[in-house]
Amino acid sequence: MQMAMAAMTSAAEFGVILRFFQNSFSSKDFTELGQQVFSVLDEYGLSGSLIMKQQQETLFITKDGLDRPLEQSVLESLVGGQRIFEFGSRAVFNGERASLLIRSMPHDDGEKVGRLKDTLAVLIEGVDARIKGIETEQKLYRRQQDLSEVIEMARQSLAGIDSQHKQQRIENAQILSDMGTDIEKSFMHLGLSGEQEEALVEMITETEAKTDALYEAGQALDEQFGNIMLRLKSSLKENSETDR
Repeated sequence: MQMAMAAMTSAAEFGVILRFFQNSFSSKDFTELGQQVFSVLDEYGLSGSLIMKQQQETLFITKDGLDRPLEQSVLESLVGGQRIFEFGSRAVFNGERASLLIRSMPHDDGEKVGRLKDTLAVLIEGVDARIKGIETEQKLYRRQQDLSEVIEMARQSLAGIDSQHKQQRIENAQILSDMGTDIEKSFMHLGLSGEQEEALVEMITETEAKTDALYEAGQALDEQFGNIMLRLKSSLKENSETDR
């Protein structure tokens, strides 16, 4: 009977850790992750403090929200050290990037204490893994934001170029039209033959056609860049929705 009860207790304790691992994947920042750790401590009737080392800073939080500089100093010195460090009724569980201090470990049941140590050691390993996961997600998000800004800048530049192209086409067409009119008016004063006049008009017409062709080529290039921008923007949106 005692063995059955012990097995049930062990399974229940392990279930708490499983729920932590499941819930930790939804944590978007380190404060939220810390609160999930303290929820586990609540399940075990424990209290303590937690330190998590990020790339840019170190976050120290306590279950009761109080400022505890001595505990913070102890945890800062132990992060990445001995897996389990005990002193008096306290115990510290260390990971590579996090340390958890338990203020009052139970001592009345050796078997329970052993299970608890194993469980909390697994817990801090899970915290370590999630810290790295959150940092990776935040890096990816920042890169997506940077790329989105670049795409938007490129889109605005393309819109400006397109507007300039259209204005230049209008101005070029007007210049060529005015030139054609001026030349036709001057025919009577130049003493050109009919064939010469036709050749000159043909040259003007060809110049207009070449100008239009250049404009159309520029428009096609703008459209290609525009399509690339749209595809990049769509890919970023899909990746962002997938990461949520």
